[in-house]
Amino acid sequence: ASWAIFVPGLLMQLVVFTGGFAGFGIIQELREGVIERQRVTPASRVALALGRSMCQTVTAGVQSLILCVAAIPFGLHASAGGVAIALLVVMFLTLGISSASFALGLILKDEDSFAPMVQGVSLPLMLLSGVFLPMALAPSWLKHLSQANPLTYTLDGMRALFHGELTSQDVLVGTACSLALAGLLSWWGSRAFARSSD
Repeated sequence: ASWAIFVPGLLMQLVVFTGGFAGFGIIQELREGVIERQRVTPASRVALALGRSMCQTVTAGVQSLILCVAAIPFGLHASAGGVAIALLVVMFLTLGISSASFALGLILKDEDSFAPMVQGVSLPLMLLSGVFLPMALAPSWLKHLSQANPLTYTLDGMRALFHGELTSQDVLVGTACSLALAGLLSWWGSRAFARSSD
């Protein structure tokens, strides 16, 4: 049971780091003139943004699958269906977070500005989600603070999925929060990418 709590926390950590720090790559591309050359192509700006994000999404999905399989010999007992749905949630979230990260990289244009911005947002969100221990074990003031964090509901839902509670309220609320957050970040990231590339 402890692995079914710990592994989803690792998956959330993977999402935040893989997606959140994706913007470093586009800052390098900007410096090397790759983005400048793409601006003169007839390719859709949205397609250019989502293509990069899809690459991060597939990477996170594969890494998450490997992590889950590697945890089995150590004692992970989880619902196969629940794990499959959790991996889809991981991929959707990575798509949204990486889209926003790429757009932020293009806006800031510098690693020295980008790194503290991403670190300052991602670490509190990740820790407040209960990535290492469920927020039910936290002090009441911290628990109340975590309720404003959408990743808290996502992680609660993923833990319920690992336990096989596919139709529980935690799963429904967590999945809804994940899809809404992923959609909002993908929309903002694609829009900001398009504007900065014009």
